[in-house]
Amino acid sequence: MGLKEYRKKRNFKKTTEPQAGAPSKSAPIFVVQEHLASHLHYDFRIEAFGTLKSWAVPKGPSLTPGEKRLAVEVEDHPIAYAKFKGRIPQGEYGAGTVKIWDHGVWVPPERLKDALHKGRLEFELKGKKLKGQWLLVRTGRPTEKKHQWLLIKRNETKEKSLLPVKIKTRADPFPSEIKPQLATLAQLVPKGSQWIHEIKLDGYRTLAFIKKNRCQLRTRSGLDWTDHYPSIAKQLAKLKVTNAILDGEIVVLDEKGHSNFAHLQSALKKGDDHLLVYYVFDLLYLDKTDLRGEALEKRKQGLKELLKKSKPKQIVFSDHLRAQGEDLFKQACQLGLEGIVSKERNRAYNQGRNTDWQKIKCSSRQELVIGGFTDPQGSREGFGALLMGVYENQKMRHDKKLRYVGRVGTGFDSQVVKELLQKFKKLKAKVSPFVNTDPSERGVHWLEPKLVAEIEFKTWTQDHILRHASFKGLREDKKAQHIILEIPKVAAAKTKVVGQQKSAFHITHPERMIYAKDKITKLDVANYYRSVAPWLLKYIVDRPLSFMRCPEGAGIGCFYQKHVSSSILSETQENDMHEQKVTSIKSEAGLLQLIQWGVLELHAWQGRVSAPEHPDQIIFDLDPDEKVPWKKVIETAFRLKELLERLDLKSFVKTTGGKGLHVQVPIAPRYGWDEVKSFSKSVCRQLEIDFPDEYVINMSKKKRKNKIFLDYLRNGAGSTAVAPFSLRSKDYASVAVPLEWSELKTIKSAAEFDLQKTLNRLAKQTSDPWNGYFKLKQKIKILDQANKKK
Repeated sequence: MGLKEYRKKRNFKKTTEPQAGAPSKSAPIFVVQEHLASHLHYDFRIEAFGTLKSWAVPKGPSLTPGEKRLAVEVEDHPIAYAKFKGRIPQGEYGAGTVKIWDHGVWVPPERLKDALHKGRLEFELKGKKLKGQWLLVRTGRPTEKKHQWLLIKRNETKEKSLLPVKIKTRADPFPSEIKPQLATLAQLVPKGSQWIHEIKLDGYRTLAFIKKNRCQLRTRSGLDWTDHYPSIAKQLAKLKVTNAILDGEIVVLDEKGHSNFAHLQSALKKGDDHLLVYYVFDLLYLDKTDLRGEALEKRKQGLKELLKKSKPKQIVFSDHLRAQGEDLFKQACQLGLEGIVSKERNRAYNQGRNTDWQKIKCSSRQELVIGGFTDPQGSREGFGALLMGVYENQKMRHDKKLRYVGRVGTGFDSQVVKELLQKFKKLKAKVSPFVNTDPSERGVHWLEPKLVAEIEFKTWTQDHILRHASFKGLREDKKAQHIILEIPKVAAAKTKVVGQQKSAFHITHPERMIYAKDKITKLDVANYYRSVAPWLLKYIVDRPLSFMRCPEGAGIGCFYQKHVSSSILSETQENDMHEQKVTSIKSEAGLLQLIQWGVLELHAWQGRVSAPEHPDQIIFDLDPDEKVPWKKVIETAFRLKELLERLDLKSFVKTTGGKGLHVQVPIAPRYGWDEVKSFSKSVCRQLEIDFPDEYVINMSKKKRKNKIFLDYLRNGAGSTAVAPFSLRSKDYASVAVPLEWSELKTIKSAAEFDLQKTLNRLAKQTSDPWNGYFKLKQKIKILDQANKKK
């Protein structure tokens, strides 16, 4: 790979990271560096071919034999980087603190280059903390792009086979038919060590029945598709086994190494059988033993051993992670994958859909039934949009009704349109197949509901109608009658509470519309706050809070509330500060309880409950009159930043989700409230003196006309300011978001970020814009000098 990518990402005039480094003179070295950037993670690096091959390990190497840790391949680093420790400046790639966690030498495999290419490295580490045999295994096919790997500590003793052994007087019969186990769509990644997590594949679910050197491949609905996959069937028939039944998914990988449904359909049409890959994730029958009653983890171990014996080219073991689902899900979404599947590791194989298996998707996808199409409009040829439906889930009935769920008008190229029209000719119908559309609607052509398509969409409306839908391809492996509406299962979000046992969080009225224009429900709000909790909590924990409650929805009868009795909300704390009752929280459990209670906005004091007399931050609120251009607000923020720098104070900036900006200054908790408030007023007063036509520090509305109000009043005891990552009670779900100073000029308004944009930003964020905020214990020299004189 070389160092080209490494050097491209770094400005060596600003960072002290090394540009090169000579190979070690004796044994090749390894290093593990603790890297506190936007999140704490560990970088595992091994010397190979003149560089350090590198992987980011979110949770760090595990010293427990057999436990797998996600390791994301990153760019090669120079050998000298093994000795690097210190601070990467804010604004630079990987900004944060680097420490050396462990180092030593490593013993590579004999054919290292081949091992790297094949994605399987078995090696020995000789460090202070990491010793013995280790394994790095790639979870996908090699491509030019980076990959996810698993870092595993090997057991020093010979591992025993985990293949279940049954002592029976007669052999189990070979099943003639098996209905596959299906995953239930879930809203959240399940937590706990009882869960294992796999990448969700985008292909055709396939069961392989191997009997006496012959193989039959069946779809999830039982269709024989052996002729579709001749090379896969041939390789399965050669496995070193008499009888077996495997479960998995047939896919085609794109240039990034990701399964791609469109590529799969193209390969099947062209007969490019060599491109197919069968990812297998379960073993249901082996020789004379039915394994469906055994634990999933044992079945997977048996499957892994079976494939080791034969090593077929197009058959790949679908590996998994244990108890690291949220990390895997985040990585999957960042890489543009569909999502993950979480499975209870100790459960038997239960046919049909159940919650032992749960699928969590990065974007919304579902199979839908085509019930008609519209005439083309403008320059469009063929048809305008497809009319989609789902069958009502009426168990034990044969008269299921097809319900209309919306139109799909994008995702087609000319070839797809041509192929679909050919299929439509044979399915023309005189009446609507839907129970809830007008059969006399003009420009609509009805079809017999036999075709199933996979559709990607943004969300459902409250009435379960698609929004922003796109066609992904036909699903010939699925029967139309089996297509029902998939709504994410809402599980109770288990949270840890400081000093207490686990408690369950339940949300009532999850369907209540909070932001009507954005179609955002109470459940969406709860899930947003749960997602941003790792970033938000550090700005509000141990601080007195005030809340904007909107029980009926944003902007509808909302009101501020400063005090909540802990007898009402068990996860909040009551304290006395400055002769008033205050409320604070200590954990995610407290946050979610507030959201269930109808809280939308979170506003925090500039001091902590644990240090009631001394604030630890200053907030300058830039509040513009409606006629002031946004660029003037940005200019003001930079003027304030420059003024603070002259006072030797580093500042940070955030949008408010409203009209203006907040400039925040972390300080040492050594000054009184009145001192800090007086200081902040003097800073604002200086700007007012310098630019009297632009700024005012008097809150009178008459004097604020065409000016920016420099609000220093939020720094007094009892005053609050909106917290980073808090939603706002506006017509739309805007959010207060921390920024880099360097990106401020690109921001178009204080309400630049809404709920979804904020989540997308955090998912892609490689460094924290406010990295080191709470480590800065800045002193205010003017106040220190004044105190000395006293």
